[in-house]
Amino acid sequence: MSEIVYVVLERGLASASERVRKSLLRTGQELNVHLRPLHPGVNDEELRRFYIAEASSPKAAAELVRDLRSAEGVEAAYVKPPDALP
Repeated sequence: MSEIVYVVLERGLASASERVRKSLLRTGQELNVHLRPLHPGVNDEELRRFYIAEASSPKAAAELVRDLRSAEGVEAAYVKPPDALP
């Protein structure tokens, strides 16, 4: 089962810095993970900050989060918590 990882770019970087976006995607490639926009095709600056990736295991997800948190322009990276009933 795969683990979902969410990534949030710093405010103002989603469209202002193509370099940061390319760096983020390159980090994903280096880790053999496909990062993609959570809201593709939107023009809203806030929504363009969010990316999503799938990691193959909890260990891979933890490594991905660790590496992404130190990447330039990343405000947050975290593993989606498991779904639970209220």
